[in-house]
Amino acid sequence: MNNPWREYFTRSNTAKFHPADEVHCHAFNEAIAPQKNSHLHKLREDLEPLPYLGNQNAPILVLLANPGAGGSGPERNVEFSGKKLELHKKNLLHDQQDTNDYAQKFNSPDDNLLESPYFKQCTRELVNLTSVEAVATRIFFVNYHAYQSKSWFPIPFTFPTQDYTFFLVDQAVKRNALIIMKRNMLGWFTAVPSLSRHRNIGEFKSSRRISLTERNLEESVFQEVVERLRG
Repeated sequence: MNNPWREYFTRSNTAKFHPADEVHCHAFNEAIAPQKNSHLHKLREDLEPLPYLGNQNAPILVLLANPGAGGSGPERNVEFSGKKLELHKKNLLHDQQDTNDYAQKFNSPDDNLLESPYFKQCTRELVNLTSVEAVATRIFFVNYHAYQSKSWFPIPFTFPTQDYTFFLVDQAVKRNALIIMKRNMLGWFTAVPSLSRHRNIGEFKSSRRISLTERNLEESVFQEVVERLRG
């Protein structure tokens, strides 16, 4: 399947929505506007989309809902420009040239603005047990849809770009990847039918946290994550 994000960086629209998704994103934002706390669920048109992060051929997948725009606290490192935008483009196009292109999202001591505080924090324990390089290249984080908001809200519609995301997850099932999930499980199982037959699925204990820790995963799942990271 063709990667629709190749069209993203030649778009003419000013909003940071993919052109194929834009009209639907705006329609969703308009539809929820009258609702209480709609500002928490509004899809941010000023922030870069993040459908996935990492190596699409990784032996471990973590399935998420959508990227959070700062959560309940102040926004940090959500703007993309310069080197960070370059790394973002490589990620969307699966065009990373070396391990460092993957690893800077998790550890970049020379320029920590390149790091993602969110992903760095949730993988810290695994980095300590293995390495930054292993975590960065052997885990693929996948969002159900690409657009940032303060809080997740289920959208009863499939954005055109999601078909590619679901294709990547289906390919992971076919290579027997370890798939870890908790949030929006009904959505994922519906969108990727092969998941319902997949035997290698682990769940986070908490639906609110995706920390890849021994405390937040069943012991057997955590041990398999470590083993797969060590290759």
